[in-house]
Amino acid sequence: KNNKKAHEGESEPGTGADQGIQVAAEVGKKPHEADASHSHGKPEKGHSHDHRPAAASIEKELAELKDKHLRLLADFDNFRKRSLRDKADAGRATRENVFREILPVIDNLELGLSAAQAHKAENVFVDGYKLVADQFHGLLARFGVMPIEADGRQFDPSVHEAIQKVVSGNQAPGTIVAVVRKGYMLDGRVLRTSQVVVSGAPDESVQPDAAAAKTGEPAAEAGPAEQ
Repeated sequence: KNNKKAHEGESEPGTGADQGIQVAAEVGKKPHEADASHSHGKPEKGHSHDHRPAAASIEKELAELKDKHLRLLADFDNFRKRSLRDKADAGRATRENVFREILPVIDNLELGLSAAQAHKAENVFVDGYKLVADQFHGLLARFGVMPIEADGRQFDPSVHEAIQKVVSGNQAPGTIVAVVRKGYMLDGRVLRTSQVVVSGAPDESVQPDAAAAKTGEPAAEAGPAEQ
């Protein structure tokens, strides 16, 4: 019995002293060694440190926003330029319409001046017409309206309008021999073309009529045929 009790009092292997030795060993480990022993193996879920997909997504979004921003700036710049161009066109169109309404008044004033000079009117009337005409021309010049040179020059369809063609032995074909209505330019653009008379080459078929037109006599009519 005593031996049995003695055996019963002894510690079982791995229960008493062995557990104490194991605990002492665990306590003696350094913190990072203990963490390594527990974290050995596969990483825990939800703690991945790979940020490459997120960074790529952000870069793509930034590139798209930058492209939209550049497109918006380009659209705004085009809108600004178009607005300025439309404003300038509207202002020029308004000026052209105003000057086109004034030009017939100047035409009649110049016709009156020519008539007064032709009929040898008193100098006071001629000088008055001339003074007003000069004032009108000065006003037009200040706003960029200039007369088109035509008399004695070669016909230019971009600025001249031929309303009559005559045969002239003294002028080369295509030369302007008379100006019926004066034309004008506004800032380098045609405001109104000049209506002119242009010389042409002699034509055998129209020589009698042309000669009659120069002398003012009617062309000879053919008499009745003899029986």
